Amino acid sequence: MSLSDSELSIIKEEENNLRRLQKSFANQIKDTLRDDILNEITELNELIPDVNSDDLPQVKAQLIRLDAVLSQIDSAGTTKLDILNPYFGHMKLEDQHGIKDLYLGTQVYRSVDGSIQIIDWKTSPIGRVYFLYEEGDEYEEDIEGRTFEGEVLFKRILRIVDGKIVEIQTGDQILKSSDDGSWVQSDTRRYLLKGGAGSAPRPQNTASIKSKMGIGSDSGIRGSKFLPEITALIDPSQFDLITQPKTGVVAIQGLAGSGKTTIALHRVAWLHFQDRQRFSAEKILVMVFNRALSNYISKVLPSLGVSGIIIENFENWVSKLRIRLFSGHLPRSYSEHTPVTVIRFKKHPVLFQLINDFIEAKEREFNVGISELVDQQKFRSVLMDLEGVPLISRLYNFYEWLEGKRTLGSCKPDFDAVTKTNLLRLVTDLIDPEKDRMSMLLEFWEDLFTDYHFLQFGFNEGSEDFTAIQIDEVIDWLRHQFAEINTKDPVPQKDLVEIVSNEENSSAPRTSLDYEDDPILLYMYQRLLKEIAKKNKKPLQYNHIMVDEVQDFSPIELAVLTNIAKQPLSLTFAGDVNQKMIKESGFINWETTFGNLGIKGQKVSTLKVGYRSTYEIMDFSFRVLGNLSQNKEFMATRQGPPVEVFKFSNQGEVIQYLSRSLIDTMINEPMASIAVICISPEEAKAYFELLNNVEIADLRLIDDQNFPFTPGIDITDVRQVKGLEFDYVVLLDVDTENYRNDNYSRYLLHIAASRAAHQLWIVNYRNPSLILPGEFRDEPGRIDSLEVL
Repeated sequence: MSLSDSELSIIKEEENNLRRLQKSFANQIKDTLRDDILNEITELNELIPDVNSDDLPQVKAQLIRLDAVLSQIDSAGTTKLDILNPYFGHMKLEDQHGIKDLYLGTQVYRSVDGSIQIIDWKTSPIGRVYFLYEEGDEYEEDIEGRTFEGEVLFKRILRIVDGKIVEIQTGDQILKSSDDGSWVQSDTRRYLLKGGAGSAPRPQNTASIKSKMGIGSDSGIRGSKFLPEITALIDPSQFDLITQPKTGVVAIQGLAGSGKTTIALHRVAWLHFQDRQRFSAEKILVMVFNRALSNYISKVLPSLGVSGIIIENFENWVSKLRIRLFSGHLPRSYSEHTPVTVIRFKKHPVLFQLINDFIEAKEREFNVGISELVDQQKFRSVLMDLEGVPLISRLYNFYEWLEGKRTLGSCKPDFDAVTKTNLLRLVTDLIDPEKDRMSMLLEFWEDLFTDYHFLQFGFNEGSEDFTAIQIDEVIDWLRHQFAEINTKDPVPQKDLVEIVSNEENSSAPRTSLDYEDDPILLYMYQRLLKEIAKKNKKPLQYNHIMVDEVQDFSPIELAVLTNIAKQPLSLTFAGDVNQKMIKESGFINWETTFGNLGIKGQKVSTLKVGYRSTYEIMDFSFRVLGNLSQNKEFMATRQGPPVEVFKFSNQGEVIQYLSRSLIDTMINEPMASIAVICISPEEAKAYFELLNNVEIADLRLIDDQNFPFTPGIDITDVRQVKGLEFDYVVLLDVDTENYRNDNYSRYLLHIAASRAAHQLWIVNYRNPSLILPGEFRDEPGRIDSLEVL
């Protein structure tokens, strides 16, 4: 279909403007815009003495905003404008002052002749209009004490690759540049509300297979395999999430591929640019659950204009912290054979509650004893000094005050002999003053986890997740663990070999902890001893913490993180209850999690539009979940090839067909990323060795979160791909041996399938898994399609 004159005019206008920008940029000196801003700051400062008190806050707010823009120019420099991808949006506004064209990007820039003005969506107040209003809308926004109103004449989403415009979306119309440079009208609609998977042929052997991997060209494939630039696609509800007040908790529930991680990162960037002092890079922590996602995110934040933010994966972070704080007291090695039942136990919300009950019982014992022995009003200043101090430190401080070794409040311990004796007995019943505080903390830890009756009763009353036999298994493990810790020699300090090599001396006697003990110990450290400090002795605190994939964190783990968040709390949680990768995480639902953390009345914002996967892939992924799905409604942005299941007679046929398809795809689409996903690392390694014998180019075994995020073929297992995306995904051996008919297997298959952006294949040579929808396993019956908007 030929394009209309109006469509051709839009293309010509945008291409001309981009060329004008590129030409202007080549000659422009960066100080031009900087000088303008400095002049404006000078003028405002000169006005301040004459400004009345009512207008003064607005003037100061404008000065703060201009200073933030100036800081951005000085740190990034307009000469560093990404001229190959300078902006993502273009809007034309009409107000009482006339018509203005504004381009939205991640940096500030204005061409010499003023014809091209790029604003940073994070710092420019008028940028709100782009996200909150559609083409043809009349807008009215109160920004920094001024009212902006007018009409959005048009709003366009632009996709620029390597300095060329390849896609323009205006309203519901999408124009795409073809491989030969010509332009066509795309038949992709913004939201596709119908369609279905399962219509593809189901070949029984290689002889009948005619399906081809790939979408036919690289036109829909991104060369960068990091999180996509979705800023242009942010809708009003998402923009509202990003720009929530600086204080409080923003919880983002988003289905796979909905951009929840990217939205959360945009919020981090927005906070940073709104208040550079409070939310400076070193005061923000982004916590993820695996190293691959940490690496992924580290490439995104700089593209949003934010560098230096601390990004950690939880297991590594909590291990380093625990080892440093408990050095010389506990082993540094971990058991690699912890029973699943014990893992579930140590992550379970009931244990979190039992830890709190244990601490609160000891606090009550002390508080009640004090109230019975002394006149609290008389010693109010002493009690005020003890208020808020963690229990063990509180007890030591009080004991030292009784002994005249510490000052508390304005009172002296002038008790009669009987009262003083009773007070000392009250304290020494709870702690042993002859031991140091860390030793006392570990004694509390041991007391709790060796009080088997207390633990057994608590789980019997609080949860139906464990049978009596499973609780006995946990207790046996705990009994063995603490017996081993108590019978071993004290954990030695690092010897010379360890100091030089930074490796543990394997010949030294070692006991082991469970990985799950780390957050428990840190939480008890926070509740009983003191706040966690950095190596320089300053408090380990962050003004904002973003936690991604929250559903894979236990309540104890989240509590450790919220306890290092500076008051008033500023938190961003992003996750998807449908993607529980950690079977034993202890995450039940958002409401329970908020209750466990003591965060009341938080509203969960749900993202229902999938930007990553086609409708067919999303439909398949949710049908795998069936009734487990907590998102009964979803929307997709495009359709694509059907999801296909291939059934072969043996593994040799699998290798033959798969190798040919992979080779052909990489020849035809060299920018594509392909994930071949197995159930386990062992299976991935075995398939890698088989396919590597065929000498497939760009074939990589990913066995330790070592994704390169470049075009090629990654063979890996399902537990490593969480949070990532690939152009094409092949799921191997989705059969009854690997994916059992249980909830956890449904979660795993949902996660694996939803990694695919354009095409999904399922390959079997054994009996198909029963969790596959009926027509995908060639058996009667099927999971009914979920309702979609």
